[in-house]
Amino acid sequence: MLIRSFGWICFCLALTLVAEARGQRVADEGAAQWRRVQALPAGEPVEVRPLKGKKVKGSVVSATDDALTITADDGQRNTPRADIKEVKIKRTSPNLKRGGIGAAIGAASGVIFVVILDGALTDGDGVAEDAAAILGAVGAAIGFLAGVIPHGYVTIYKVR
Repeated sequence: MLIRSFGWICFCLALTLVAEARGQRVADEGAAQWRRVQALPAGEPVEVRPLKGKKVKGSVVSATDDALTITADDGQRNTPRADIKEVKIKRTSPNLKRGGIGAAIGAASGVIFVVILDGALTDGDGVAEDAAAILGAVGAAIGFLAGVIPHGYVTIYKVR
């Protein structure tokens, strides 16, 4: 009986230690994310999603340990860190991985389009193969550009 009780005590202690370690890791992650917010230069376009209310787009004025100040359409806003759910920055650099995926999808779409319209690539006149190559190349170019052109926002701070 004593051994069984000791086993339960050890089990509960282990669960407590795991929960504490996870809580510490989440807190460290949040602090690291907030340092990224603090490192933003003045004028950087951001999107702030508060815990309550609607998201606000604006540009950074300053970020301290306790708050983020931005200039939005309706004026300057100072939001306490405790009231912020998420901060996103505008994507400015091209993403070659997304471009490659877009090119592959575009090329496949172009070729499939010709195959569907032609019924098959085996009629022997060579027109379908040429059309597939041209539409595949056009699709690849459009897909690549759609993937590479910077658009949207990237999350740099998020409260879980």
